[in-house]
Amino acid sequence: MANHPNYLLPTDLPKEMRPYFDFGGQETRGKRKQLHILRACISCDRKDWLIVSNIRRRAGLGVTSRCQSCNALENSPYFGTLREGSPAWKGGRHKVDGYILVWNSDTRKYQGEHRLVMETLLERPLVKGENVHHLNGIRDDNRPENLELWAVTQPVGIRARDYHCPGCRCGEGGDNRGAR
Repeated sequence: MANHPNYLLPTDLPKEMRPYFDFGGQETRGKRKQLHILRACISCDRKDWLIVSNIRRRAGLGVTSRCQSCNALENSPYFGTLREGSPAWKGGRHKVDGYILVWNSDTRKYQGEHRLVMETLLERPLVKGENVHHLNGIRDDNRPENLELWAVTQPVGIRARDYHCPGCRCGEGGDNRGAR
């Protein structure tokens, strides 16, 4: 790294923030040709390019050690209210629109329990375009025998086994619902 007067140096930041910055990878970017540095979020490890002058201005506040999403989450008045250790914590399960959602600490998001059950049955994660259908229509009945995997490309309300090919009218599928 050349000794440029605007480069961010490790001594410009508090010791606890230094490991998250790539001091050797600073470069000018954008229309204004401002000096940027690569930073990894201390919460989620997401990498972002930050403007060096902004870091210098806010270094004392500690905001630059987290990405914008993590910083907003952790500075929210609701942060921690529905996490372990909180009196409101109900084990990471709650209902939304009839579906049971379960907290996934790896992704830091709630996921549908029916999707997790199907992933366990398939022994693989669901791919884009796959939906999980409740056979009896009861959204919180997540027993494996009540769940069925659907592809988004299927017409609404029609199972994959009920037709031969997407939009099929040839009559060769399952119980011949597509036949005229």
